[in-house]
This record gives sequence, structure tokens and C-alpha cells, in this order.
Amino acid sequence: MSAGDRRRVGGTGREDDGGRDPVRIVVVDDAAEVRQSLAGALGQLSGIEIVGLAGDGLEAIELVERERPNVVIMDLRMPRMDGIQATRLIAGRHSDTAVLVLSAYGDESLVIEALMAGARGYLLKGTRATSTRSGRSARRARRPWRPAPPSSA
Repeated sequence: MSAGDRRRVGGTGREDDGGRDPVRIVVVDDAAEVRQSLAGALGQLSGIEIVGLAGDGLEAIELVERERPNVVIMDLRMPRMDGIQATRLIAGRHSDTAVLVLSAYGDESLVIEALMAGARGYLLKGTRATSTRSGRSARRARRPWRPAPPSSA
């Protein structure tokens, strides 16, 4: 699948989620095999629809404008436009789209910079459970945060 392609992967999106629409995801990474691998792994999970793949931040912004995904899984270091700059633009223009940053780097300053740019989470590439965590994180990122109800003490 090339940048901008759309395909449905995984289950119907209605089996385990109480009839809700699937979580619509864009995967962004400059390495085609990483994009394909992550999309394939996420495809094993029900309730996920991959609506596009992008190779850099500029392609990601175009896809978000066109497809209106719930979640973008974004690499940090890419040509033309890096993931932090793209995250900043997407978060500023599309507050209903959650960005989860994906990187091979464990640099705390990059994590902080990505979160300050508007990312809602951070995942490391290459960990055994990254794709499963990505799927769970994508589902959580779609839901708004709600504080716990006050205790009746």
C-alpha cells in the first residue's frame, strides 16, 4: 500500500467494541517495511481500519486533511518534514485526531518535544509488543479523558 492508499484491515470494528465504528488510523514512517509491518500487525486486531500510509510528515498532513483519522501513528525522524513538526501541525489543526509518536530512539528530550508538540503518547519501535500496544493506545487515544468520579468519603 503506497502513501494515500486506503484499506480495511482487522475485524469489522463492531465485534469487541459495542457496535462502535472502527478506529481509523494513519501510519507514518519513512521506512516502507516498517509502515507495512505495523499496518499488518494492527490488522490482526479487531476494530481497526488503516486509512492510509505516509512516508513523511508532509504526506501525513495531506492524509489527515483528506481522511480525518482518529489516530496517527507517527515516526519522529523522516525526510522533508519530521514527525515533531507534523505532530505540531496536525494537533493544531485537528484536535480530534490523536497522534501517537513511534520512534527507535529512547531520547527523553525527543519524548518531551513530541508531547509538547501535541502527541498523546509515545511508543518505541522494535519492542516485541509495539504493534499490540499501538492498537490499544490507538483505542485509548480515541476516547476523551475523563476524571474519576469523586469518592463518597
